Amino acid sequence: MLGNRMELLAIVIPGILACSIALTEPAVAGKDNGVPATQAALLGFPKEPGKGVSNLPKLAASKPKPSELRLPIQGKHGKYGYIDGHGREVIQCIYYIAEPFHDGLAWVLTEPPIMKGGVPPAWSVIDKKGRILFKARYPGFCPFSEGRAGFRTMGGKMGFIDARGQVIVKPIYDSVGIFHGGRALVWRNNKWGVIDRTGHIVIPISYARMTPVHEGLIAFSRVKNGPWGYMDKNGKVVIAPKYLEAESFSGGLGQVTLTAAQAGVKPSQEYNWNPIFAYIDVNGKIAFRASHPICGNFAEGVAWMNDGPSDRKAKSSIYVAVDKKGATLFRIDADNVGDFHEGVAAAEVDGAWGYLNKTGKWAHKPDLRDADDFDNGFARVKGEDNRYGYVDRDFHYIWKSPFLSAD
Repeated sequence: MLGNRMELLAIVIPGILACSIALTEPAVAGKDNGVPATQAALLGFPKEPGKGVSNLPKLAASKPKPSELRLPIQGKHGKYGYIDGHGREVIQCIYYIAEPFHDGLAWVLTEPPIMKGGVPPAWSVIDKKGRILFKARYPGFCPFSEGRAGFRTMGGKMGFIDARGQVIVKPIYDSVGIFHGGRALVWRNNKWGVIDRTGHIVIPISYARMTPVHEGLIAFSRVKNGPWGYMDKNGKVVIAPKYLEAESFSGGLGQVTLTAAQAGVKPSQEYNWNPIFAYIDVNGKIAFRASHPICGNFAEGVAWMNDGPSDRKAKSSIYVAVDKKGATLFRIDADNVGDFHEGVAAAEVDGAWGYLNKTGKWAHKPDLRDADDFDNGFARVKGEDNRYGYVDRDFHYIWKSPFLSAD
């Protein structure tokens, strides 16, 4: 079964610990917010809520125009900045690290990415005009999602800040997931639960396994190795726990692992090693059974399946693209494939990457050394000349790195 169940994201620099995500209330030095006064100052929290913050960005309601995009690049002098969708440098290359924009905000580093005396460097959060909204010394953090960004304290606990840098949910969790549909997973004492954007616990922290909210549903298992089912984002069970495993819903379908009884076969250790997968609708009705032992979730109406390498020495395998009825759309012998984004999927054949359309034809032949998913009309690729760049949907470069890639 494919998929990243917890979707834990982290941005980490050398010598600095990774973080996951969690939530909190306005953190002010000296105020009772779960962060000691000395640590609040160390982490860079504002001394008073809202001070030094202005012109906060509004979340985009629709697909941005090329001029509104901000794509991270490495400039000719080695530092990082951003271009727009026309390839114009719109935020100067003055940063040691420049992370991608999310929710109109990006984390950037204006000093060397090293720890000094056990203190992490000061990160800045900027808007799309390059204005610094606030600074913070976190040993780990996550991108903004639905107006919240996860952070990790020096003590190892995790919380969430808002776009002003104010702590909205106290750093009391061991781990959390990013926000989807106004909900985020939280993990404490080896149990999962769900909170809203204010930090209110919506679903008790008492579950052994959970997936993030997707299409309004959460897959869950109450106990370790127990059956999986689905609940809505408020905790109401909508599909009773009865599957060996379950993945997040995508494209109106959820991928589940059937029990031997559900599959209509005799229970055995062999079945446990090679179970049968199926895709169900929101009512729990089986849409179709997977025809292959390895299968992924749907993206833009297409899911990938395969049987794995033909032998231990084989690098490639036959990937099968299926529609939401389980019908085969096409097959391809490939090393790797990605999900469909904006009508195309990155695919690697004999060590070279290209892009497939939904008929299985090459939208761009495999002549690239690396290829990311398309997002808002552009994708980052590494060409035959071993330089990274960005291409548009016609596969024309809008920008190319002045440097050869080291990898």
